[in-house]
Amino acid sequence: ERADDLHVAITTRYRRATLLAPDDGRITIDTDLSWMLPDGRSLDLPGLVIVETKSRSAATDVDRLLWRARCRPQPVSKFATGLAALRPELPHNRWARLLRGPFTPETSKEQLCAAV
Repeated sequence: ERADDLHVAITTRYRRATLLAPDDGRITIDTDLSWMLPDGRSLDLPGLVIVETKSRSAATDVDRLLWRARCRPQPVSKFATGLAALRPELPHNRWARLLRGPFTPETSKEQLCAAV
C-alpha cells in the first residue's frame, strides 16, 4: 500500500564519468544535466558541469588543481536544486546562489566552474 502512495516528483538525467585519483580520491563529473517535472516543465543545462571530489584526506591534488583554476567548492543537490529551479514556490534559500548563477539557462551556456 505505501508504495502505491509514491509518485514521481522530478526526473533528473545526466551523464557521469568517475575517475580514481592516484591519492585515493574519487572524482565524479556530471554533464548533460536536465530535469523534468511530471507536468512537462523542464530545465536543460547542457553547458553545466558538476565536479565532485571525495577523499579520505581533507584535500586532494584534484581539489588543488580546481582551486588554482578558480573553482571553489559549493554545496549542490541535483535533485533539490532542479526542483527549486522548476518549482519556485518551494523553499529554495539554500540553493538561491546556484539558482541565480549556474542553474540559469543563460549562464549555463558560458564556461562554468562549480566544484562540489
